[in-house]
Amino acid sequence: MAESPWHKQKPEEMGQTVARIVDGYKTEQAGRRSRYVRNLEIYEGRHMAGYSAHSYVGTNDEENAYRLDRLRLVRSAVASAVASVYAPQKPKPQFQTLGATWATRRKAYRLDRICEGILNQRQGRWINMWSFMIDAGVDAALHGVAAIKVTADPVKKRINHRLVPLPDLFCDPAEGRDPQNMFERAPIDEYTALKTFKGKEAARAIRGAKAYEWYGRAAVTRPRATKVIEIVYAKYQ
Repeated sequence: MAESPWHKQKPEEMGQTVARIVDGYKTEQAGRRSRYVRNLEIYEGRHMAGYSAHSYVGTNDEENAYRLDRLRLVRSAVASAVASVYAPQKPKPQFQTLGATWATRRKAYRLDRICEGILNQRQGRWINMWSFMIDAGVDAALHGVAAIKVTADPVKKRINHRLVPLPDLFCDPAEGRDPQNMFERAPIDEYTALKTFKGKEAARAIRGAKAYEWYGRAAVTRPRATKVIEIVYAKYQ
């Protein structure tokens, strides 16, 4: 009997199937990570062991200088693109109501205001989403695209945005330009995971999970203030 698609499996089977799929993509699509790190090396002007924060500490800049772009032209071009293209713009969504009734147009106007309010929310160290998008513009100019994850926080009653490294997102290449399945791997500290996912089985799985595998060419221990494990997200459309 053929195995059911991951999104049609039982909850107790779905997690293992998704984890197995992501592990396979991590190996198969390792070239995406290499190209991503190469772009960072050119931009930063130094050799990088990976693309996490660990790659910026514990190394000598002089010994790891990247000689391919001695004049730092790529970094200058990215800075110019961000300053001249992304920084001056303040895009916002707008609901189209061509030929609609007055009541519908009024409703669309109110929805526009809601979207504008979300964009004005503070996002971590950024004062609003437009400042956040300026920072994301560096990824867009350097790698050709930037991925922003949007989630709802029902506890704080706000919309959160997070810039996701492109090699941490996976799709089935065979689905081409119209992907139906999307997967993401991300680090989460053990304490947050225990607070988020309730139940004895979830707690047992979280405490037994191995430490998060930071992408990088150096197989060294990554010291952290808290234990960090991997969480995998999957979406089918």
